[in-house]
Amino acid sequence: MKRASIEDSISSAVIQLLLKEPFFAHILGNISREISNCTDTIALEKGSSGYTLIINPDWFIDALPSLDMRISAIKHEALHFIFKHIFRGEEYDNEEVYGLAADLAVNQYLGDYPQLPGAFNLEFLSENGVYLKAEQGLDYYYEELLKLMSNDEAQLPPEGGDGQSGSGNDDAESAGRGDHQYWAKGGADDVDQQQHDALLAQAAERCKDWGKLPGPLQEIINAMLERQQPQVDWRRTLRLFSASAGRSRVSHTIKRKSKRFGTRPGTRIKRFSKLAIALDTSGSVDDVTLEVFFSEIH
Repeated sequence: MKRASIEDSISSAVIQLLLKEPFFAHILGNISREISNCTDTIALEKGSSGYTLIINPDWFIDALPSLDMRISAIKHEALHFIFKHIFRGEEYDNEEVYGLAADLAVNQYLGDYPQLPGAFNLEFLSENGVYLKAEQGLDYYYEELLKLMSNDEAQLPPEGGDGQSGSGNDDAESAGRGDHQYWAKGGADDVDQQQHDALLAQAAERCKDWGKLPGPLQEIINAMLERQQPQVDWRRTLRLFSASAGRSRVSHTIKRKSKRFGTRPGTRIKRFSKLAIALDTSGSVDDVTLEVFFSEIH
């Protein structure tokens, strides 16, 4: 398939998601895309310059023949980003179980979109006699899967899309899952958190009805907004600085009598200050915030 065709297919999926669930589409709109065979399916990569969504063109077209399935695939990756799965792996000892637990967490929030072929979800577990609670955190699913592994009779399906070729039913069934091999192995630092919060904040600002999202997603956004609250009362700081930067001088004027002698000219105290103000007008500052800045400056 020509490159233009696969790009059109991806764009169609993002546009349709924008119409139905704009919050997720805005997340994906801030993530670059790469069409490549370096993954067997679809992958999210954290690089030095940001995030990249890597899509295998043959898989995207052949394994996902319907538009809804393609939307499901990219929404699945957007959910991994929102939940910060891409850089939390260092917190967990078992990388394979971590990937499966992450899929359990996000596949619950695909909504009306179909599950990917071979998806690892709560329905799959229940069909095999394992019943776990819904809408739980990653820690819960990770611990429960570890307990299953400790049972000699229980077997977890292998993670798919690891870039390795294989044979057998397990490989065929797992080939439809997202690829986790590009997730950051070194853990998260403050820069990672800030980049994540910035993309999340932009999506929340553009999509005013994010309050309709499922509860766990709202909690993540609210936590982000709380982290972005200023630790210093900048309004008070600005006023104190302005007051301390002011100067005064005495001048004479014939319009006023001297209070001491009753003659003219009198004196008048002139107050003045010279301030240089730098205002951030980058994309991270919205119009409402700019209005607040200007009102405080005036």
